[in-house]
Amino acid sequence: MAMNTGTDLKLNIHINPLSGFTMDDYDFECLFFTTSLIKSAKIKKEDMIRIDEQNYIAILCTKRVGPGRLRFRLRAFIPDSDVIIHDGKREEVVEITTDIYIGK
Repeated sequence: MAMNTGTDLKLNIHINPLSGFTMDDYDFECLFFTTSLIKSAKIKKEDMIRIDEQNYIAILCTKRVGPGRLRFRLRAFIPDSDVIIHDGKREEVVEITTDIYIGK
């Protein structure tokens, strides 16, 4: 799917329950960028629109990331009493390449 620079994208961020926790139960953020790696845009959970416990919508203006295939790195901070650093939260990281190409 091709998009022009300046388009506002509505991106559904979906995570299946992790260790019994839904997206409502922990903080997360997405760092959006393209294969050109010119610039990036971070969107935190509190800046997204909640749909339900497993789906949040991130609104991303393509001007913020530049041209190329859209990718993002999702960081989730899962409550875990075994982790003594990070205030008892375990960090989970996944990187995703979408089928969205942003033109110039």
